[in-house]
Amino acid sequence: MNRTNNKYYLFCLLTFISFQTALTAQPGSVSEAEVQLQGEFIEASRDRILGNFDDAIRGYQKVIKADKDNHAAAYELARVYDVTDQSEESLKYIKMAVSLDEENMWYRMLLADIYQKMQRMKEAIKVFEQLVKENPNEEYHYYKLAFCMVKAKENNDALKIYDQIEKKFGINEELIRRKHTLHMGMGN
Repeated sequence: MNRTNNKYYLFCLLTFISFQTALTAQPGSVSEAEVQLQGEFIEASRDRILGNFDDAIRGYQKVIKADKDNHAAAYELARVYDVTDQSEESLKYIKMAVSLDEENMWYRMLLADIYQKMQRMKEAIKVFEQLVKENPNEEYHYYKLAFCMVKAKENNDALKIYDQIEKKFGINEELIRRKHTLHMGMGN
């Protein structure tokens, strides 16, 4: 009887191990390294939110070092560098994020904003033009595009954008004020 019990326990143990192995090898399962990497990302995000920017930078860089295709970490790192007025580093990482996920509107908006902050208006205009084309119902993009055009001294093009805003979204006090100011600046 003792041998039978041993065989039974051995059978149960082997069955349990084989099921355990099968469960851990399931498609869609996450490895321990991936879980740890996600933990690093969350920790870096916590540091960013708390204003511990140096720790956040180290955390996001650690994630990117482990996963060179992690566009979310590159985006968050660009945001931290932007907040800490490190424009060149911010631009480097937002370009990385955009190259890894070209369809992400938020990444491209930050790219355009960084170009604008760096006074690289021609590049900002190109990004905002693309955003307007892809998101024609986002009024914000039109205003940002027109603003960059004014900064780049492309006043006639900015007026055309303001006219598009008026046709598409209707007239409002802010739009009138901006058009009036631009006309006054042009001597009209």
